[in-house]
Amino acid sequence: MTKKDIYQAITDRVIDQLESGVAPWVSPISAAGLPKSLTTKKDYRGINIFLLWNAPYDSRFWVTYNQAKKLGGHVRKGQKGSPVVFWHWRTDEEIARLAQKTPNPAPCHPFYYTVFNVKQCEGIEAPADDIKTFEHSPIEECERIIAAMPNRPEIKPSFTDRICYAPSEDAVYIHGIHRFTTVERYYASLFHELAHATGHESRLNRQASDKHREFGSPDYSFEELVAEMTAAFLCAHCGIANQAFDQSASYINGWLEVFRKDTKILLEASGAAQKAADYILNRSFEAEEQAEEKIAA
Repeated sequence: MTKKDIYQAITDRVIDQLESGVAPWVSPISAAGLPKSLTTKKDYRGINIFLLWNAPYDSRFWVTYNQAKKLGGHVRKGQKGSPVVFWHWRTDEEIARLAQKTPNPAPCHPFYYTVFNVKQCEGIEAPADDIKTFEHSPIEECERIIAAMPNRPEIKPSFTDRICYAPSEDAVYIHGIHRFTTVERYYASLFHELAHATGHESRLNRQASDKHREFGSPDYSFEELVAEMTAAFLCAHCGIANQAFDQSASYINGWLEVFRKDTKILLEASGAAQKAADYILNRSFEAEEQAEEKIAA
């Protein structure tokens, strides 16, 4: 690929991530650390950090196809690699040779190549210090709320860098508490996904199956806002900080655009979030709300 092609390919990949609602410079698990080459043990640098951070794998170690073979393993069939850029610094002799054809040649040149996470390989073991962990004590009130949630979805361990609610399985996937830098971040993240689960047809039936939820669509924006507000309500109920909220500029600007397009979304989402929080807390304020409506009338 030419330098222009490499720049375009990398830029297109970052744009795709942003359009899908992912800020590439935000690590899904802040404790994961920087991506590393398995063979050199060196950290990736620059744009490569952002390209590899958001790949859906639990390990931070990467290899090329040939490196995997040299290590006695192999990339599993059908696996798709991730792009990285290597900058080759030209020697004085190379620059002099290029200067005969091109005026003022650049001192370095980018190469575009593909790497695979060790989780995409067989016969290769990641180093023992691959996944960082932190010592936390569970918060009693948070644990009580989670255990008491009626018709609670199954909570399963996540073996990728993704934390999510899977509607087709009615299950929440999340890392263990010791993978999170703070115990508050763990519970805020879990509350967020349990909030999504309340929209299931067996609970509050908020998520109709025929709705499209691409990032940026009204339905997706509404549902994400409900989940964030619900997590905030539950964190406040437990007396902990809501550390799952993304404060990145791209994320905030995205919400500002949504709010400007739909002036009703904040009030509607907050009402839906209150119902979701009440469901998780296994309490009902319907009678009180009806009484308040009569007084207001």
